[in-house]
Amino acid sequence: MRLFSLVLILLHGGGGIRYSKIPVDVYYEEPMWLWPEEDFNLKADCALAAYQNNRIAFVMAWDEVLALNHCYSIVTVSGFESKSGSVDVYLLDLREKNGQCDDQLDVRELISGNCNLNPEMCKQLESLENHCKEKANNPTCTVVCPEGEKYLLGTINCCHPQREFINEQGDGECCPENTLPMKHDNGTEACYPEGTVISESKAISCPEGTTFQKEKDGKDLCCKNEFVYMEAFSACFSADGQSYTKE
Repeated sequence: MRLFSLVLILLHGGGGIRYSKIPVDVYYEEPMWLWPEEDFNLKADCALAAYQNNRIAFVMAWDEVLALNHCYSIVTVSGFESKSGSVDVYLLDLREKNGQCDDQLDVRELISGNCNLNPEMCKQLESLENHCKEKANNPTCTVVCPEGEKYLLGTINCCHPQREFINEQGDGECCPENTLPMKHDNGTEACYPEGTVISESKAISCPEGTTFQKEKDGKDLCCKNEFVYMEAFSACFSADGQSYTKE
């Protein structure tokens, strides 16, 4: 058992604030802000700046060319994802002293302690704690997608590939159950019930097992598959002309 890497900041009055290195990356919805590199070559410097700016996490990245550490402040942390890079992520640690363990670090324990910090920081930690409980209740607090699903582009939400589309902002979105993304003439996509067809930039929804035929009196006319609508009879006929279904 070894002590997990942490940074302790001593505050006026004898108190202390800890940031511990976590074995996962953080997912953030707002850009990280880089502090001046020449001022932050030590983790303690970065941690102190993070605390003074009410940030619950920071990232240290080693620059081999300049031979120094870059300090990144994370404005808003919304979740965690499997570690993919060589950067070190430090998260505010609310555990008691005797709870600072080692390689078996449980991210949930870091953020579930009693918070007596700036309300802005406590609010973020509470939001993360709820995220872990509701969507990722495991030691690394990472979302595990069900079989057949994957992470949406740029998010930590899961979606079946057939229901995924890219919105106008370039972000991944997932259509609700029983709907699929469909592309309009202008290239944009939106979610429609399964069986919907796009005709003349208008969304037409036909029941499953039927096909859109035409619009009449403001209504969409649908026939069973392999049937054709005949105006003269106001009905859908099969190819042999014998069977039909009324509107």
